[in-house]
Amino acid sequence: PGATQCSANGVQTCDATGAWQNTASPPVQLLANPGFDAGHTGWVEKTPASTAIITPQSSLTTIQAQTPSYLAWMAGYPNVNDDLSQTITIPAGATSITLSFYYLIQTQETSIANPDTMDVYTYDAATTMYTTIASFNDNMPTPTWTRFRSS
Repeated sequence: PGATQCSANGVQTCDATGAWQNTASPPVQLLANPGFDAGHTGWVEKTPASTAIITPQSSLTTIQAQTPSYLAWMAGYPNVNDDLSQTITIPAGATSITLSFYYLIQTQETSIANPDTMDVYTYDAATTMYTTIASFNDNMPTPTWTRFRSS
């Protein structure tokens, strides 16, 4: 009793009678192309710039993708409002949701006034409510890819 085993992409625990019981559902990836590895597939990009947000890493000389060969390059120029989104449906019966991603913040600006910002948020179409999950700005540079995780 108490032992665990993997079974059909799930976890089972041995109960007091010696029978195996399913104890957890396996995680389900809801995003299409979550690491941008397939380029623009699955994502809606809105930018006033003449270049795409999702770009091959080779077009940027100083940053390599977290997982090759594409990355999302946002706000690399003055006075812009980029938006990268994807519509998903949370399955009925879901007991938890985790959002995780890697980010890297670099800047050439020398003033801390009026920083460039990036907000990560969810939007619920049923309630028309936005919920901010995280906010970043170029006054908080990261020298390497950094993982963000929210449950």
